Amino acid sequence: MQRYLIKRIIQAIITIFLMSIIVFLLGRLSGDPVPLLLGDLATKEDVELVTRELGLDKPIPVQYAIFLKKALQGDLGRSIRGARRPVVDQIVERIPASFQLAVAAMLLSIIIGIPIGVISAVRRGSFLDTAGRVLAMLGQSMPAFWVGIVLMYVISVQFRLLPTSGYGSFKQIILPAVALSGISLAGIVRLTRSSMLDVLSTPSATA
Repeated sequence: MQRYLIKRIIQAIITIFLMSIIVFLLGRLSGDPVPLLLGDLATKEDVELVTRELGLDKPIPVQYAIFLKKALQGDLGRSIRGARRPVVDQIVERIPASFQLAVAAMLLSIIIGIPIGVISAVRRGSFLDTAGRVLAMLGQSMPAFWVGIVLMYVISVQFRLLPTSGYGSFKQIILPAVALSGISLAGIVRLTRSSMLDVLSTPSATA
């Protein structure tokens, strides 16, 4: 057990390290942030000054070392837009909305997934069973962002039933919750179905 935990911790550290490299490189590949900060009227001296302040004049490995050191200290920098507020503050502000969306998606997965899994197991080999397995397969194979775009286009743009964005009302959380619930819904359906089949195959259940 101890070896397993140590192995998992090492894997998590390696994963986080690789993700930090990817995030850092994506930030560099997206372009030079200095023009976005200063605008089109900035002078050459202004550009050079801000470049030095941000450390963008240093080699890439040095920039990554500075980025990693600050990230480990909880400093993710400042936004390049608006009032250049700290990124951590903006993340904290959005935690309640993210938590609400995660809870809504999980509740939707449980409410829909468990009945489908039970029916699929009880009616094994039937049309309902096939439909349940197809739903689980689609839920695991379709990316949430693609499902969200399709739902926005069909439900919001074409039929104008729900808003495309926003936060604060029940209607505004339906589409993103449905889009995010796909993977967890598929897992719950598969787990419920297999558990039910195990129960139904026991001697006491078949007697």
